[in-house]
Amino acid sequence: KAYQTRHKNPVTGIMSAEERTTLAAAVAPRKQEVGWRLAEDPVSGARLGLPGKLATKITPSPYGTRWASEQGQLQVETFRIDTGATLDAVFDQQKKMPRRRVESSALQSDSFVISGMQGLKKMVVRGYAKNGEVRGLTILYDQAMEGTVDPLVAPMSSAFVPFATGFAVAGAADAARRKVEY
Repeated sequence: KAYQTRHKNPVTGIMSAEERTTLAAAVAPRKQEVGWRLAEDPVSGARLGLPGKLATKITPSPYGTRWASEQGQLQVETFRIDTGATLDAVFDQQKKMPRRRVESSALQSDSFVISGMQGLKKMVVRGYAKNGEVRGLTILYDQAMEGTVDPLVAPMSSAFVPFATGFAVAGAADAARRKVEY
């Protein structure tokens, strides 16, 4: 991010093709180290970026999918709520989850973010609303992993596309339009 700030065109704020190539080469080793990949959640229809070498276990959850490390030190979970719940209601519900200690939160007209602790794990929750649905991402990780995971939280949050239309991963082109079956 610091590289982007220093090397943007001061007038347009856009990096040149050469600068983007240099930046991509600079981050490539880190991406390979954690196994960075884009995935589409077949349950929620969201697209997300994952550290594939850290989050190797994939299991369905009641409202989305969970990617986790072998012993659960890192957990990345999507959720989709299409019962007509408002963004405000989901925001309040997420803040009041058992064992959560909210350190910061922000609610906007179409999204929210919550960060803090859940038990002994660091936590970040992002939620987005559109067409009567709320889709989101929860990232939980042990404090002992913060040196590894803290730098990944922003890229995972930025790569999250809750309503991914026109994106396909491994033949899942229609996943964003499918309804959740209970």
